[in-house]
Amino acid sequence: MIVWSLRNTSSLNNAHPSPALSATFVDTEHYTTPPPSNQKTGPAPLGQCLQVPRCGDNVLGLSDPSTVIPGAIDSLDGRMQQTWYDAGKLWTAFGTGMLVNGNTRAGVAYVAFNVASSPSVAKQGYIGNASNNVLMPAIAMTPNGKGVISVSLTGDSLDPSSAFVRIGAGGSTGPLNLVAAGTAPLDDFCEYNAFDCAFNGNPPLARPRFGDYGAAVVDGNRILIANENVASRPCLLGQWVDDGTCGGTRAPLADWGTRLSSVTP
Repeated sequence: MIVWSLRNTSSLNNAHPSPALSATFVDTEHYTTPPPSNQKTGPAPLGQCLQVPRCGDNVLGLSDPSTVIPGAIDSLDGRMQQTWYDAGKLWTAFGTGMLVNGNTRAGVAYVAFNVASSPSVAKQGYIGNASNNVLMPAIAMTPNGKGVISVSLTGDSLDPSSAFVRIGAGGSTGPLNLVAAGTAPLDDFCEYNAFDCAFNGNPPLARPRFGDYGAAVVDGNRILIANENVASRPCLLGQWVDDGTCGGTRAPLADWGTRLSSVTP
C-alpha cells in the first residue's frame, strides 16, 4: 500500500507556504478482490415477477426468465472506504477474498500504520466467517486506542445483516457481533439483468449492488456505526403485486436499508 503524508502544514499561514507531500510504499498482508456474496434462498417477489411473463410484462413492463433468485450480492473490491487517524496511527479496513474452512468467502482485511515517522505496519489481520460473507467495512478509533469495524453479513445462514467487530487497546480484534439479523434476501432491481444496472451492457447485465457503504464515527466514548441490511417483511409474489411495499417495509424495486447503531468499544 501507499501511505501519503502532508507535512509542514503549519506553513500554510505564511506568505510563502512550504508543505511537503510524500508517498511511502509499505508492504502489508496479502489481499485480493472479494468474490460475490452468496445469499440464502427466500422470498424475492421482484425477481419472481420477472420470471413470470404475465407478471413481469403487466406489472413492470419487462421480464427476465433467466433471473437467478435470489442472486449474489456485489462485495465491492479492495478500495479503502474509510481511514481513521489517531495517536500516530492510521487505520483502514477494506474487502478481500478469503479461504475459510475450505470455502472462498468475501472477508475484511484491516491494517494500522505507524505514521509518526517513517510509515510502517503496526497491526494487521483479517476478519472472516465460516458460514457467511463479511463485507463493506468501516473503521473508527477512540482516543483510548479502542475501536470498531462496522460490517454487513450475508451467506449460508444469514440474510443481509448488520454486525461489528471491536478492536481492543492492543489492536486485537474480538468476535463478530450481530446487531440486526436480516429478515429476507436482497431483492433489488440491480440484482436482475432486465434492469441493466451494468450501465447499458450488451447484453444487459446485473450489477447486484447492496445499498451504499458502511460508515463509523466517534462520538465521545462511543462509536456510531451505519451498515446495510434487509429489514423488510418477507413478502410472497401475490402479496407484493397487491402491495409493492409489503406493508410499508420496503420499496417496490428494492428492500435494503441502513441500520444505525451505537457501540461502546
